[in-house]
Amino acid sequence: MRKMVWMLFVATVLGLGFGQTALAQSCVPFVGGHLGLGTGSGWNDSFGVESVKGTIGGVQAGCTWQRGQVAFGFAGDLAISGIKGKETSSYSDSFGSSTVTRTAMLDRLSTVTGNIGYVTGPWTVYGEAGLALARVRSEVERHETSQYGTYQYGYKNANNATGWVSGLGVKYKWNNDWNADFRVRSVQIQTISDGSTVASSKLLEIGFQRSF
Repeated sequence: MRKMVWMLFVATVLGLGFGQTALAQSCVPFVGGHLGLGTGSGWNDSFGVESVKGTIGGVQAGCTWQRGQVAFGFAGDLAISGIKGKETSSYSDSFGSSTVTRTAMLDRLSTVTGNIGYVTGPWTVYGEAGLALARVRSEVERHETSQYGTYQYGYKNANNATGWVSGLGVKYKWNNDWNADFRVRSVQIQTISDGSTVASSKLLEIGFQRSF
């Protein structure tokens, strides 16, 4: 997975460097920027709990250049996430019973990516890769019941984490002012402290963007 991210990233950087050189020679037209909103759903397969899924949505912005049928540029996203999961485990013995509830949630996700794509008519098929910054929260609650009474305790933890994002997408330009953008993304998030993977998310998103 990381190898694919690096390949996309290198290809994008090379494309952007080539585009800047051509732009200096007045060979590459500046297509323009865009600003819009996006929403979608996501799920997670390495968050420490089961059935992690939810919605995500936020603001999208970026700029694009084009040379012939090749388009390249950069984009940024700032999203609020409701992707979370919860699992409960219980056990009992002759001394009493205990129930533990674990919750994990991806609160926020920001990405900065380079992209390169192929333009045919109003359609653009593209790949992207770049950096991701997330806010990850976890909670543990424990309930114990015994002959001495009932006890409840737990802890909450929130961490900033960094990682990589890569994806494939399709854009449709239905007029000079508006684009529709559908994309599939893979996000690998690691804790800043020790580099361990805390989230491996898959996202399906759709966005509507105003060109300028």
